[in-house]
Amino acid sequence: MDSLCEKTNASAEMHELPRDDDSRRKHRQGLVRASKNMLVVTRMSACGQKKSNKLLGR
Repeated sequence: MDSLCEKTNASAEMHELPRDDDSRRKHRQGLVRASKNMLVVTRMSACGQKKSNKLLGR
């Protein structure tokens, strides 16, 4: 994983918010959803495009 391509600082900060189990579980689902969105954004960006080209063997 290229740390230059992915902005993980925000998600790392968000990890500390929820305290009780129910909100923590909902929060984790939200993080998963957010990370999927980030993957889509990364794929759209020039950096992500290079990465996907490498994966496709171009």
